[in-house]
Amino acid sequence: MMLVGSRIHKILKEQGLSQRQLADALHLNPNTVSGYIHGRRYPDCMTLGLIAAFLNTNMDYLLGNTSIRSYPELPLSPEEGTLLSIYRTMDDNYRDILIKLAGTLHTCSTSGPDSIPGPQTPGR
Repeated sequence: MMLVGSRIHKILKEQGLSQRQLADALHLNPNTVSGYIHGRRYPDCMTLGLIAAFLNTNMDYLLGNTSIRSYPELPLSPEEGTLLSIYRTMDDNYRDILIKLAGTLHTCSTSGPDSIPGPQTPGR
C-alpha cells in the first residue's frame, strides 16, 4: 500500500497542492493524509475514491493496478453538462429518483409517442 501514498504524493507535487489542501478539501485530518502518504495508514475504499476524484485520477492508478492516470473524458453538450451538474449536487435519494425517472422517459421515448401516458380523465 506504500504505492498509494507515493502516488498521492507525486500527484500533489505535480499539481502544486499541499497535503493540507487535500485534507481540507476532503474534510480529513491532515495527520490522516500524512499517514496515507507515508504508508502508516490506508484509506478506505470510499476515501480512496474521493482522493482519486480530487486529484483527477482513478483508484486503479493509485492502487498500482494500472499506469493510466486518467481516462479520456467524453465531450458533453451544454445540456448534458447541466444535467451532470444538477445530478452531482443532489443527495443520494434524489439521484435514485432521477435515474428511475430517466429510465422511464427513455423507455417511453423508444417505444413511440403512443406509449407516453397522457392526462388521466376521472371516471375512465
